Amino acid sequence: MVVLTHEGLRKPSLGLLEVFLLIFIAKYMLTEVDGPNGMCAILGVMQKMAFTLGLHRDPLAFDSKKKLSSEEVERRRQLWAIYRVMDYEYSIQNGVPHTVRDDQCDCRLPAEFVVTPGDTRIREEDFNLSCFISLARLTARAASMEQNISQRARSRQSFEHTPSSEIQAADEMQLFKSALDEEISRLTKLWISSNMPRTFAFYHFLFDILWHRTTMLRYQCDLSQKPDQCYMSWPPFIRAALAILIAYRDFARSQGGVSDSWWNFYQSFIKYDIYRASLGLCYAVTRMIRDHLNAPERIMNRTVSGTGGGSRIHQTPTFLSSDISPLPNIHSIIETVEITRDLWTRNIVLGINYVKGFQILSMVLARTKSDLENTNGLKEVCLEAGRCLKLAQNVLQSSKSRSETTAAAPYFLTNTGELPQNALNTTSVSTFSTTHTGEATDTSGAPFNDLKSYRQDDFHWPSSEAGEDIIDWVSTQRE
Repeated sequence: MVVLTHEGLRKPSLGLLEVFLLIFIAKYMLTEVDGPNGMCAILGVMQKMAFTLGLHRDPLAFDSKKKLSSEEVERRRQLWAIYRVMDYEYSIQNGVPHTVRDDQCDCRLPAEFVVTPGDTRIREEDFNLSCFISLARLTARAASMEQNISQRARSRQSFEHTPSSEIQAADEMQLFKSALDEEISRLTKLWISSNMPRTFAFYHFLFDILWHRTTMLRYQCDLSQKPDQCYMSWPPFIRAALAILIAYRDFARSQGGVSDSWWNFYQSFIKYDIYRASLGLCYAVTRMIRDHLNAPERIMNRTVSGTGGGSRIHQTPTFLSSDISPLPNIHSIIETVEITRDLWTRNIVLGINYVKGFQILSMVLARTKSDLENTNGLKEVCLEAGRCLKLAQNVLQSSKSRSETTAAAPYFLTNTGELPQNALNTTSVSTFSTTHTGEATDTSGAPFNDLKSYRQDDFHWPSSEAGEDIIDWVSTQRE
C-alpha cells in the first residue's frame, strides 16, 4: 500500500516519479477492480510531481543555464509522454476529464515518436498514437459534457430548469458530433496511407461506441424524472443502447481469431459500456412490460399472482409511448442482450471480475425474462446464478487445457464450429450454421434484420480487410 502522505513525497525527483509510474502501470494492468482502487490518487500525485519538476515544459525551451545532456532531455520527455498516456487511458476507461490540459504544456514528444522529414509513410506506432490521442481528447470532452448534464439535472430538481438548458444540451451534442466528424476525416486520411486495417477497425469501433455512450448519458438523467417528463427520452436511450450491443456483436465476430492478450486489451476499453447498455435495456424492457408496450397478448391479459380472484393487473403507466418514436419489439431487445451475454463468456478467462460481470448480467437477464413470462423471478435468478458459477468453472477448466494446444481460436469453438461438450455443459448448441459461402446465417429466426434499423450509423468509414478472418460464432440459449 502506498502512503501518499509520506515525507519522502515532499522532495520529488525523476526517480520517484518513475516508481509511481511503475506502480500505476502495475495497478492498471493487473487489477480488475470496478471501483476505487487508489489509481486516481496516484495519478494526482504524479501530476503534482511532474509540474514541480517542470516536465510539462520542453527542456530546450527553458534550459539556458543547466545545459542538460541529450540523454537527460530525452528522459524528461519520455517521462512526460508516459504520464500523459496514463492520464489518457484513465480518462478513456473511467470517463473522466484529463488532469492536464493541452494548453498547460509544451513538452515535445520523445525522439522515437518524431517522424523523419520527407518520410511520407505512416508508421504503425504513429498511427496508433494519433488515434489514441484523438480518442482520449474526445472522451475527456464527453466527460465534461456529462458533468454539465448532471448539473442541469440537479437544477431541474431544484426548479431552476429552463428551456434554454435543453437548447444548450442540444448545441453541445451537435458540436461534439462535429468534432467527431473532423477527427474521423483526419484519421481516415492517415489510415489510407498506413494500410493497417485491424487497428483502424478497432478505433472505428471505439469512436462508434463513444458517440452512442454519450447519447445514452445525454438522456439517462431524464429517465429518473416524473413519467410525464421523461417519456421522450426513452426512445433515443434505447436505440443508443441497442447500437452499442450490435456494434459489440459485429466487432466480436470480426475479431474471433485474435489472441487472449489482445482480446483482454479490447475489453478493457468497452466493458463498462457493455454493462451500461445491457442493464439499461433490461430496465427498459421492464418499463415496457409495465406499460404493456409491444408486449405479447398474454401480458395484456395476465392476472396478479396470489390474488386468487383472477383480477387484472393495474399498473401506473410510465408514458413510454410508441407514438413518440418507434421502439423495437421486446423480444428483439431480449435477443440482443442474450447474444451479448453469450459473447461475454469469452471474457471469463480474463479475471474474476469478468466472471462476476457475467453472473450479474445473466441474473438481471433472467429476472427480466421472468417478468416477461410472469414466473417466479427470485427462483429464476437463483437458478441462473448457480448455472453461471458452474459454467465459469467449466470454461476455466477447458481454457486451461486449450492453452496447451492453441491460443488463437476462441475457446468455446471447435474447428467444425460446434460447441465443445466439456466447455459449456449448461448450455445447448443452437441457431447458427454456416452456408456454402462461409457466411454465418441465423436458423432460429432471430430478428437481426429488425435490429439493423435501430443502429445509429452516423459515421461512414471506408471498408477494410479486418473481417477477413471472421470466425462463425455459436450462439447459445439457456435452458
